[in-house]
Amino acid sequence: MQADLQQQQQAAPQNQDAAAPQQADAAPQQAAAQPLDDTMLQAAIRYNRSLGLTPDQIKHYQRLLSTGSDGAFGPDTTRAIHTYQASKPGLTPDGKLGPQTRAALDGDHQAARNRPPGEAREMTEQEIQAAIRYNRGRYHDPAMIRQIQEKVGAGVDGSIGPDTIQKIWAWQQQNGLEADGRVGPRTLERMGIAGADMEQAEREAGTHGQEGTGGEVPSGNITQNISWANFQSNGQTVPRNLRPIVTQVCQELEKVIAAFGGRRIVINSGYRSPAYNRSIGGASQSQHTMGRACDFNIQGIRPSAVRQRIEQLIRSGQMRQGGLGAYANFTHYDIRGYRARW
Repeated sequence: MQADLQQQQQAAPQNQDAAAPQQADAAPQQAAAQPLDDTMLQAAIRYNRSLGLTPDQIKHYQRLLSTGSDGAFGPDTTRAIHTYQASKPGLTPDGKLGPQTRAALDGDHQAARNRPPGEAREMTEQEIQAAIRYNRGRYHDPAMIRQIQEKVGAGVDGSIGPDTIQKIWAWQQQNGLEADGRVGPRTLERMGIAGADMEQAEREAGTHGQEGTGGEVPSGNITQNISWANFQSNGQTVPRNLRPIVTQVCQELEKVIAAFGGRRIVINSGYRSPAYNRSIGGASQSQHTMGRACDFNIQGIRPSAVRQRIEQLIRSGQMRQGGLGAYANFTHYDIRGYRARW
């Protein structure tokens, strides 16, 4: 009997409803999810873009995944899909938003909406582990984790474990959020801690890096060692609505300057308008167009050494978590709010 069942399972199609490209979302059970390497990530992005979902449909799933809602499939959304799939038995963790993954997300959302208000229940072990994987996948730095733990009444140790997850779960229920133990942008905003001010500024902006909203270049400095003129790229004035975000970037860069004894900073690329970013072949969702990023040099210091020092500052909680990369002629740093390295 068991042998017959195994033969039937082997003969059955892996995905009954995958009419979309390449039959994504086949659902063999896996003992552990493999991380998305760059090849898999790019393949998943191409697949997701081929689905033909509208920006509003994409935003719907981004909200369910607790990732940035920009209506476009990029690396962040694709990694969030992968993390979600890894938490759900029966889904293949490949980052592809196929029919089964969409159905699972919609089903979880509907179940949460149907739950009676104030209903209290314990998290299952599966839910706890899924939330741990999600939160660790966002690479919240220890300083941010400690703020989260203080907010929800968990032990403050800078590490997300089962106790912290259950406290987050309870806090979300008490504060009118979908309770899943996952600290995405919505939960961070409701907590009023690191990253929320930046997200709020972007929402007020409406469209990241709008053209023609910059006006005249502000006089004087943004911070002690960086002026508004320094932060322009190709003469692109920083739009007024992005200036609070740019100020935060420069405050972080001042910490790098101080770490190298006040050496001069030379900014290669700060804010880029979307048009200028396209003209130089920049990524469509470049952090530069959002005012979050800077490519720079510290005079007399190798970019690799600058990157290493910033990494140390982030790990010690002295700088914000974000994107960090060393190139031959400059270092890139941005305040996207989660860990990205190259």
